[in-house]
Amino acid sequence: MSAIAAPVLKWQYGGCITPPHYCDTGWYASPAVADLDGDGKDEIVAGYRGPGTSLFIYHAKNDQGTAWERETLDTEMAASCLAIADINGDGRPDIVAIGSSTGGPQALRTILAALPKDLSVPLVLVQHIGRGFVQGLVDWLNGYSGPLCRVAQHGDELLSGHAYFAPDDHHLQVQRIGRSLMAVLKDTPPVDNIRPSATPLFRSVAACCAGNAVGVVLTGMGADGAEGLLEMHRAGCVTVVQDEESCVVNGMPAAARALGAAEQVLPLERIAPRLCRYAEMAIDMEARA
Repeated sequence: MSAIAAPVLKWQYGGCITPPHYCDTGWYASPAVADLDGDGKDEIVAGYRGPGTSLFIYHAKNDQGTAWERETLDTEMAASCLAIADINGDGRPDIVAIGSSTGGPQALRTILAALPKDLSVPLVLVQHIGRGFVQGLVDWLNGYSGPLCRVAQHGDELLSGHAYFAPDDHHLQVQRIGRSLMAVLKDTPPVDNIRPSATPLFRSVAACCAGNAVGVVLTGMGADGAEGLLEMHRAGCVTVVQDEESCVVNGMPAAARALGAAEQVLPLERIAPRLCRYAEMAIDMEARA
């Protein structure tokens, strides 16, 4: 191993280490942080999946995180380690992120009512709604939903079987701390004149759970969430958009499709069964029809 700077450390989003870039032929896995060799210092694992598979482990050489050594794993070991972002280690997605706007409350009711209360993953959601109405939306949805709906608070641990909604005037993001996913609320500027916006949420999920998350864009005006969903897609996550026929307004799904961010286009009534399928079984990265 030779001493080098670890470029992944220079790319941060919402406190999460993120990959330096994506490539058309594959993706850099969101680096995981763990003490792999028991030396009391965290290592960083970053991988690339494409026609070939590479995995690098960055070993900290000091406590300041300014000097690193890079170890390249062989192909066989790299292939077995590419699920390093899978927090619970079962190959299933760690989280589902959903963005919606016009027509969203009814679409969310359809989806949440079809999900079990013991869903094995948490959901994080951005619904564009007038100030002061998000708590009423959550209360209304709880009359139908399987998962328990609540307005996210800063620092909430994101628990399976719960659906966390972005509050008024704050972007909702996800941060990984150890083996837990946490809610982060930020009053940073609006994205495309919207706060909360689905794009910062999707970007943070791409950073923390690359390859082990599902992103969904539902009915809505405008293009919110499209760029963030594209980042999730490039990070190896499953990406789903609602089809035009079942949308009240096709703006957000159409924008995501136009960017190439949509891996799957589904009618509304098929989205919840698909989420259940992914939540209960490992995602096959090569074939996930």
